[in-house]
Amino acid sequence: MKTFRQNYELSIIRKDGKIRYLEVFRKQVLWNGEMQFQALYADITERKQAEKNLQESEERYRIVVENAHEAIIITQDMKLVFANRAAAEQIGYSKKTLTSGVFTSFILPMIAGWSPITA
Repeated sequence: MKTFRQNYELSIIRKDGKIRYLEVFRKQVLWNGEMQFQALYADITERKQAEKNLQESEERYRIVVENAHEAIIITQDMKLVFANRAAAEQIGYSKKTLTSGVFTSFILPMIAGWSPITA
């Protein structure tokens, strides 16, 4: 028995010249004693355009953040997960070093022990 892809995407060119994107869901079925293919096509053109727009927006945001003159850092669970070029230059460590440990190790010891909660 031959194998076939059940789900896939394809693009078509309409009579008016516009390109549309389709997602195809295909299934083998028994029809009048013979194996046939049943297919369902869904127009995913708007979804594809939204994905493209999001990717372009993320790229523009990344360029702005990376080239900002202000230090921008992102922390998560006590780890520094992102530092832009300005942060690395201002703090004096490479981006790799900054993102390889706990972010409090880059804070002055007297400030690092500070807590807003007092007894």
